[in-house]
Amino acid sequence: MALNEQQFDDMYQAVAYEHAVKAGIVKCRKCGGQVKQGVAIQSTLVSSIGDFHSTDYCTFSVGGPGQLIDVYKCGECGHSYSR
Repeated sequence: MALNEQQFDDMYQAVAYEHAVKAGIVKCRKCGGQVKQGVAIQSTLVSSIGDFHSTDYCTFSVGGPGQLIDVYKCGECGHSYSR
């Protein structure tokens, strides 16, 4: 499978970011703490907009069990960024 230029650039940036995280270069956007590799539980909430014939209310329901996903996580404040 051949990659086009955009796919190659995207892959290169992802790998470069991964190495920067491992080297401790990446800082949290919220607090400036060091970002590390981690895991988080992804929400599966599903919303239905326009319940009760109004846009003022909506219902949230569970779409399934939460999923464990890989994230970048701040060691200081705990904020997570998806990979």
